[in-house]
Amino acid sequence: MVKTLVLGMLGVLGLAGCAMAPHEPGTNATNATNATNGANSDLPGSHPGANLPGLPPGAKPLTNYVTVAATEPNTRLLPSTAVDKATSKITRLIFSGLAFLDERGQVKNDIATAIIPNETCTIYDIEIRPDLYFSDGTLVKAGNFARTWSDIVRNADTRREATLLKAVRGYADTARGHEVPSGTMANPGAATNPEVGSVPALTPELEGIEVMSDTHFKVHLERSTCDFISRVATPVFAPLPYAAFDQNGKISASFTENPYGYGPYMLSREGAWERGVQLNLVPNERYLGPRLAKNEGISFKFYRDRDASYRDLQTDELDVDDALPVAALKTYRDQLGARTKEHVSSVTSFLVLPRVARFSPATDEGRWRRQAISLSLNRAEIARKYFSLMVIPATDFVSPVVLGYDKTRSDNEALRFDLARAKAAWAQANTLSPWEGELVLARVDNESSEWVERAASQIRTALGVSVRVVSFPDRAALRKAATEGISPGFGQPSQPSQPSQPGKSGGKNPGSAAGSGQDKTNQGGQPGQPGQPGSLNTPPGALLTPYLVYADSWEPKYPGMNAYLWPLFSAAGIGNDSGYHNPGFEDMLGKARAAVSEYQASHIYHDAETILLRDLPVIPLWFEKTAVGWSTKVAGLHLDWQGIPQYWRITKD
Repeated sequence: MVKTLVLGMLGVLGLAGCAMAPHEPGTNATNATNATNGANSDLPGSHPGANLPGLPPGAKPLTNYVTVAATEPNTRLLPSTAVDKATSKITRLIFSGLAFLDERGQVKNDIATAIIPNETCTIYDIEIRPDLYFSDGTLVKAGNFARTWSDIVRNADTRREATLLKAVRGYADTARGHEVPSGTMANPGAATNPEVGSVPALTPELEGIEVMSDTHFKVHLERSTCDFISRVATPVFAPLPYAAFDQNGKISASFTENPYGYGPYMLSREGAWERGVQLNLVPNERYLGPRLAKNEGISFKFYRDRDASYRDLQTDELDVDDALPVAALKTYRDQLGARTKEHVSSVTSFLVLPRVARFSPATDEGRWRRQAISLSLNRAEIARKYFSLMVIPATDFVSPVVLGYDKTRSDNEALRFDLARAKAAWAQANTLSPWEGELVLARVDNESSEWVERAASQIRTALGVSVRVVSFPDRAALRKAATEGISPGFGQPSQPSQPSQPGKSGGKNPGSAAGSGQDKTNQGGQPGQPGQPGSLNTPPGALLTPYLVYADSWEPKYPGMNAYLWPLFSAAGIGNDSGYHNPGFEDMLGKARAAVSEYQASHIYHDAETILLRDLPVIPLWFEKTAVGWSTKVAGLHLDWQGIPQYWRITKD
């Protein structure tokens, strides 16, 4: 039953209707062993365009690009390092994997013709098309997947998404010495390419990838993982050509500067990434998959100022803007008319509280305090006033775009605004351990964080405790403070103002200093009296112990509940910045991953969320929506399940 279900879901790509005959640089004969080891006669050489393998013979400059507003990538253009949206929306056009996720999040074949699991979801039998070529003219083979996936795991400390392959047999041996600690925000750009002679021996390739032939391989897993198909459909696991690797088995610096693969687009020329300006892509004529380009090319224009990109969109100087500025959210529908789309994205936002005993989700005191802060937040008011309803107040820990999301669940009372219950929960915590300290809410100057002022005011009013808002220049500075801790008086001005009364915000009005870079430090509430809820048994003028609270977000790589719950809340999760660990929750994750259908798994994950709604390892805030606008010159704009435009479908006059 499982095999039939999966084949029906994936479909099988037809081999007819090819756009052009692929270039054949030489013989393709090789055995399975050579495919695994990379011994391949199809390496780049005398084919046309060898000076830049990604440029096809006879390519000429194009001018009718679809121009797209973009943030310049801050890392290499590799599928496995593209953990941010700015990079991944480029790499997913240059590279294709076994399958891709369509606008509904359904798995559709690309390179694969079949991905068939056994009944226990521990072995996946995979077949790929025999007639596909990288844009350098070399054949796409099963061995390319074995080489690429092993490289990802060998560099797990800088390739965060390597953990999606953790179930593959031999993962620990291949990742030896490079595992990512839970909650670690790896830097995908940190890896370097050492000089010849200084490179240690490579760890073995993944034992669980068994190459049967050029077009056939099997993946052996150490445990049941029935969502493995969705995992490998993410752009992260697209294969690289053998020529991407140097003689030491590392991805070469020259390849990362001018990367190429098997995808609907490729770089327009050598040096197509013009730093600080743009990156141009043209259709890859060797691509025969379902994402064939319907335009003459994509030009990603790099903007530092989103207001500037929106102005260019309004004057048709820009074709597509998929990150409209907050200032435009109230007016863009009237200004652009029918040339807009809104879509609930896969992004969830939440508050992260300190990893200290006072807020531990494993203790009664910690759970009461977390619940009190959550109950203090009027999410609907913030969504309306600061986001023009472009966020949806959270009802649980996963986005509405995934199967299993339930907006009607009744066990999420802690996520509903309730002043009386907030005060009572804080008082209950104080009976266990009297409160001494202050909450420090972080805002980031280069992000839309005006709402933080209002959230601080709501918490201060509800709990009667000192709450300050402190600005950070960027998220890197915030993460440094969250990791290293902050000292009493952190962010205080040299002449601190007298704290205001509870419920009365000192200094600027909420949201009035957006992006100013000033510390909002005179926002403290007057301490309550000893013995009362929120009381501070601290002498006047003394510096309070600060507890840093900050907003963060998560965007999964595939549309499944596990793609949220495992990385964020498993003890081994790469996004587990809260340090959360609950054995009962871990057991439920294991059962859900072994479920034979996504529907069955969603019920188990639903029950697992009941534990999270009690412990509140993070405090869910809202689900984000995407607002996209386009010019009068383009048509055919469709959004995928994450709210990202499917650029290959856009047409331009």
